[in-house]
Amino acid sequence: MDLLRRHATAIGHFVRILAKYTTLESGFAFMGGLMHDVGIAGTLPALSGS
Repeated sequence: MDLLRRHATAIGHFVRILAKYTTLESGFAFMGGLMHDVGIAGTLPALSGS
């Protein structure tokens, strides 16, 4: 789960930087980056039996 959190945070920061070159608000871009793998966070515990 820590690796997933670090990945989502890194993607959020990356997308925030990319948003500077578009009309997308950087806060929305960051949240989208954080949420892009949200299904995995729910699936991993279910698959591991925890």
